Amino acid sequence: MDLVAANASLDAISDAVQNTFNESVVSGFGGFGGIVRVPSDIERPVVVSSIDSVGTKVSVAVQAGRLDTVGFDIVHHCVNDILVTGAIPLCFMDYFAHSDLTAAQTAEAIRGVAAACKALDIPLVSGETAQLPGVYRDREFDLVGAVIGVASEDDLLDIRNVRSGDVVVALPSNGIHTNGYSLVRRLFTDVPLDRIYPELGRPLGEELLAIHRCYLPDLREFLPRIHALAHITGGGLWDNIPRSLPDGVRVDLEWGTWQVPTIFELIAEMGNTVDDEMTRIFNMGIGMAVMCDQATADDLIRQTAGASLAGTVQASGVAEKVRILR
Repeated sequence: MDLVAANASLDAISDAVQNTFNESVVSGFGGFGGIVRVPSDIERPVVVSSIDSVGTKVSVAVQAGRLDTVGFDIVHHCVNDILVTGAIPLCFMDYFAHSDLTAAQTAEAIRGVAAACKALDIPLVSGETAQLPGVYRDREFDLVGAVIGVASEDDLLDIRNVRSGDVVVALPSNGIHTNGYSLVRRLFTDVPLDRIYPELGRPLGEELLAIHRCYLPDLREFLPRIHALAHITGGGLWDNIPRSLPDGVRVDLEWGTWQVPTIFELIAEMGNTVDDEMTRIFNMGIGMAVMCDQATADDLIRQTAGASLAGTVQASGVAEKVRILR
C-alpha cells in the first residue's frame, strides 16, 4: 500500500468531509469511530440502517474519467432506501477500495460523497479508503456507503396501511440510476462515451453517469400522509413494488401515465429486450412509487416536478402483486 498516497488522499478530503458536520456531530475528523447525537425531540426513537454499493456503474465512471458523480449516487441510493421506512438520515459512512488509483482520483470520489451529504445536511462521520492490489485489477474501484437514520417508532411507514382504493404516484427517475449496468456496459462496449445519439441529445457518458435522484427533499413533508413507498432499484418494477404491499392487494400501473426516459428505449432496441424484461431490470422512469390516498397524491403531484398519477391499488386474492396495463 502507498502510505504517502493514502495520507495525501486524507489531506485532500479533510475540508470536504468536515464541511458536512452539523450540530449533531460529537467526534472530529480522523478518529476510529464517528459519534453523533440522536435528536432529543424524537419520542421512542429507532435506528434504521442501510448499506449498498454503486455496483458496476463505477466502471463507466473510470472509463469516463469522472469519479465524483458516483459519490452522489451512493448517498442518494442509501438515503432513498431508509426513506422507504419513514426514517430521516442521521449520518453517513463510506468505503472506497481500489488497486492503483491516484490520491486525486480517490479524493474526487469522496468529495462527491461529501458534496451529496452536505446538500442533504447529513454528516459524513467516518470512512475507509483501502488500496488492495491483487484484489482489484488496475483502474478498478468499489464504492460502498452506509447510512444511519432515525425515526420515531410511532411514525414508521407500515405497509399494512396500504389498502384498496389507494393510488400510486410515480416520482421520476434521472434515467438508469444505479442498477442494470452489467447489461448496459455489455451493450455499449464498443461505443465511445462521447458519442451523441440524436435521441439522447447529449454524450452517452453523461447519460450513463446521470446521478441517482434523491427523493428525501420531495417526500419529507409528506411522510405522515404516505401509506408506503417503493424504491425502484435492482429488480425493477416487478420485484420492488411487491415489497411494499401487504397481502390481499395488488398495484395496477397504467403504462403511458409516466415518462419513460429515452435511454431505456435505446437499450431495449440495442439489446432486442422485451418490455417485461426491461421492467424487471430497470426503473423505466419511476424512481420511487408512492402509495397514498387521492388527496395526498394531488398535493404531491402539484409540488413535485415530473410526478404523475401512475396507477391504483386493487383488492386481489391472487399471488400477482403488480400488473402493467398497456
